Order: sequence, then structure tokens, then C-alpha cells
Amino acid sequence: MDKIGIGEYLETRYYEFSLRYNEMLREKTRAFLRTAESGITFDSLIAPDQFVYGDRLVVFLISGSNLKATVKIHYNPSEMESLVPKSLLDASETVEKAMQSLFNELGNLYAGSLKTAFLEMSYVVGISLPIAASCYDELISSDQLVPGRAYSYTAITVKDHGQFIVTLTLDNLGSGLAAYKYSRKDAEEDSIFL
Repeated sequence: MDKIGIGEYLETRYYEFSLRYNEMLREKTRAFLRTAESGITFDSLIAPDQFVYGDRLVVFLISGSNLKATVKIHYNPSEMESLVPKSLLDASETVEKAMQSLFNELGNLYAGSLKTAFLEMSYVVGISLPIAASCYDELISSDQLVPGRAYSYTAITVKDHGQFIVTLTLDNLGSGLAAYKYSRKDAEEDSIFL
């Protein structure tokens, strides 16, 4: 397997877009989980070739002719059970299904925000339905790190609840990401829209 260099990080390859992506992760996560800024931390310094631990994951594909993105949320049910609101627990058959619903919805927010950003850059893309899986499935058919692909791994720790990891991989054949210039206004308009 080829070594992945620092140029493969989203922050290095598409710095301006990475600012918007990281801001979106922060805003959507805090709003969805209704958590104060002091109750949640974000660590984007995870190396792309580091193994990501989590019993379960939810996957979203965002795809078009010039761009393919994969968003994954990795989590351990035993750590994240206390994060699920009581109303969702009451409406679900099992705790496992309630957690899956929670992460499906959070992933929908992330994928929808990314789609909006990509459309603004003239990429025509669509979003898949969420795909839930055990991480054991990913161990068997794990993505190989590919030179030329941009990677971003973010550990999100919710105080008193646990940690989940959001990964993004991007294959870009267009010019929109390289030409993109971030402005705080872009992120605010995205928050209002969604």
C-alpha cells in the first residue's frame, strides 16, 4: 500500500473548503445534539491511515460526474446510548434502532450541507439514503487509501456521552473545490436553509 502524504488531507488540498466543512460539522453537531460549545470538542488531527474504532457506522454517498464524496459516522453503541433523547427511545423498537435513527439524521444534516456547498461550486450531485452497517463489514472490505483522494477524519467528543468519528473522502475531477473561497456568509446561509 502506498504511503499517504500530508497533501492528501482535505485541509492541505482544499484549505478554503476545509474551513467551511469544519465549521459546518461544528454548527450542525451542536445544533442537532443541542449541546453547548463547552460540552463538545472536535479533533481533526486524526491521520487518514489510522484505524478508526467503532462498532457501527452510517454511510452517505454524495456523487456526481465530477465529484464523489463519502461521509461516514463511526460510533460505539455502548458509549453513545445516553446521547439518544427519551422521545426517540420511546418511539423506537430497540435502543440500537434509536441510535441508528439519531446518527442517520445527523448524517443527513452533514450530507445535505455538503450537497448545498457542492452545488454552489457548480457540481451537480445527489445524496444516497443512509446505509447502516457494522464496522466489522468495513474491516472485511475497507477502503484502501488512494493517492489523489482527499481525506478528513474528525473525532467528536460529547461531554458525559462519548465519542464518534466523522470521516470524509473526496474524489474530485472538477475545478470548483480548488477555486472555492470560504466566507463566513456561506456557512450562515447554509444554516438558515437547513
